[in-house]
Amino acid sequence: MLMCRVTGEACPRGRPASCRDNDAPPASELLRGTTVGAGQAFLLLETAATTFMAGVLWTMQLLNYPLLALVGRDAFIGYESAHNRRFGLVVIPGVLAAAVGGIGLIASRPGHVPLWAPASELALLAAVIVSTAAVQGRQHAALASGFSEQLHARLVGSNWIRVAAWSAAAGIALWMCHQEFMP
Repeated sequence: MLMCRVTGEACPRGRPASCRDNDAPPASELLRGTTVGAGQAFLLLETAATTFMAGVLWTMQLLNYPLLALVGRDAFIGYESAHNRRFGLVVIPGVLAAAVGGIGLIASRPGHVPLWAPASELALLAAVIVSTAAVQGRQHAALASGFSEQLHARLVGSNWIRVAAWSAAAGIALWMCHQEFMP
């Protein structure tokens, strides 16, 4: 049995009789009998992809990249080479899902989502791809030849570009979900 946060009354349907939202159906009935349109499906895909990638980049920035300095010079080349080979297994599906979601949102935008939002997400994704190809990818390639404190520091510093872009994209995606599903 759920309790109302306002009145403290118990409610077997999920809402006490005194609840201000008593006209609305209980949460368990909100999606019953409804279908998700193409735009909403792309929105959910985009939200899942961007929040996943934001989490991956924050993990890399705060955990993995700082720990590169502790790998040790003897093991570093093998470690960095393995990282470079395997990292794509994590990020490529997320990037592709974000791209498909963003393009799908542009093509079949739900009614409560303004055009600027998915367009901004696609621009942020482009910034991530350009930054990765022009900066971080080259830094990783150089680190595969051996550890350099300067290069490592530049990688950690430049990666904030991708962290910020994915975080902003995730924020926009969550805002779009709020606009569409909680208008």
